[in-house]
Amino acid sequence: RPPDPAADVTGGGPSGAGGESGGAGDILAAEAATLLREEPGASPGAFAAAGEACRRRSLRRLGVVAALLAALAAALAAGVVLLSTVFFIAVEEDGRLAIFSGLPAEVGPVPLHAVYRRSVVAYDSLSPAARTLVDQRRLRGRQDALGVSEQLGMWP
Repeated sequence: RPPDPAADVTGGGPSGAGGESGGAGDILAAEAATLLREEPGASPGAFAAAGEACRRRSLRRLGVVAALLAALAAALAAGVVLLSTVFFIAVEEDGRLAIFSGLPAEVGPVPLHAVYRRSVVAYDSLSPAARTLVDQRRLRGRQDALGVSEQLGMWP
């Protein structure tokens, strides 16, 4: 009859260096031996099947995580494309007009826009109708934004 695996793990058999137990491996072996003794008809093959099921669950979780990361990467790529194709006209901090690329918004401290082209024309020098046009911050294509900037006289 083969030796009882629980005997080596629970302290009746060889131990690691310095007389200490081997750690997590010994604990897992002890639990396995206990399960073998408690379940009638249990065999080492049952543990192999349980290990295979655990491996399948792990691979399934890994697949789900990989799919979520791929979806996140696709969403970020779509966002970058969107931010580089929309423009709006607004006022810079110094009061001058500029064409911005991106969205007129911020996510926390991160702006979703960048200056595409600066003008030397001040917002204060615009007529009330032109100020209303700038204050709308309407999203436009690049050519449309350049056309409106010409109407506003942004490029003297």
